[in-house]
Amino acid sequence: MSMRGRMTLNVGPYLEILAQAGRDVDQVVTDELENNKYGMTMMMWKYLRESSETWTGATGRTLFFDGPQRDGNYIFIEIGAHTDVDPSAWYKEYGTPRQAAEPFLRPTLQYYRTKGIKIAMGIVLESFGLTP
Repeated sequence: MSMRGRMTLNVGPYLEILAQAGRDVDQVVTDELENNKYGMTMMMWKYLRESSETWTGATGRTLFFDGPQRDGNYIFIEIGAHTDVDPSAWYKEYGTPRQAAEPFLRPTLQYYRTKGIKIAMGIVLESFGLTP
């Protein structure tokens, strides 16, 4: 079993601007998720690396980014760590009775929920000569 994060982003206002400009909204969203694959994975890696007293890289090797995928009108990605390969990601994220939590997935999701998506969509709109 893997440890995964899930969040819903309200990008409706950005998508409305793109749709009014005649852009293929589904393709733009898919492309933007693909473009952010490296950034999201590296942000998880960064949080892991910063919180590790002794770095072995074992947890880092379990990180994954899957997608973009589609389910009806929803276009989504999955990010997380394969805890079936190495359970250390679970312990890092949530802690144990003797180890404080050192989250890496939740801060990554929080960044993209609050800042990252706004920055990314602003760049997309600018690339089409549109303003948010």
